Amino acid sequence: MLGWREHHIGPRNDRYRIEGVDVWREKWRWINGQTVYLPNPFRPGENARCMICEIGGKYTGMARFAASELENGLWVFYVPE
Repeated sequence: MLGWREHHIGPRNDRYRIEGVDVWREKWRWINGQTVYLPNPFRPGENARCMICEIGGKYTGMARFAASELENGLWVFYVPE
């Protein structure tokens, strides 16, 4: 089982990159429908259900992350430790 660390909170299309790959310009591949519950940064004591995804490939680096859409259109991203 992977450990995860919070990496970014921001709105859709904010040019956020993981390992040099722009998450909003790549197709997210949801890995076998896997999810993980991680701390919701806006609601202490509550967890957010995050999709475990990969992006990138042949022409860019590959990156794995967990993400969830929070309130107010913000997204939280976690990366493996």
